Amino acid sequence: MGPLTSIEAHRLALQAELDAEKSAKDRNRLGQFATPTGLAADVLTYARELMPMDAPVRFLDPALGTGSFYSALLREFGARNIELATAPILPGPRHLAADIIEAESDGTPGASSGSRC
Repeated sequence: MGPLTSIEAHRLALQAELDAEKSAKDRNRLGQFATPTGLAADVLTYARELMPMDAPVRFLDPALGTGSFYSALLREFGARNIELATAPILPGPRHLAADIIEAESDGTPGASSGSRC
């Protein structure tokens, strides 16, 4: 199992654990709206279909959470097509997104751990 596959499995397990802690109604009342993995994948698949093959990808997720959209971005576009990806990395579940960023970072311009990859 590669590092990204292992991190994705951990991300999905943490999301399920977080979802089980409170009802959807309680989470939503608190402003927590987790994007289902399948929906994130569908959105990024559609975006890839609309973009020219050689177009650089710039990605911003202001509410990163456990990284559903970022994970889908990496699956759909691959790190070589991503010119810039940025999001706030805050304490809590968002540390998984930092793990994903570090696992995919290959030292290309715009790639670093923290808030940008």
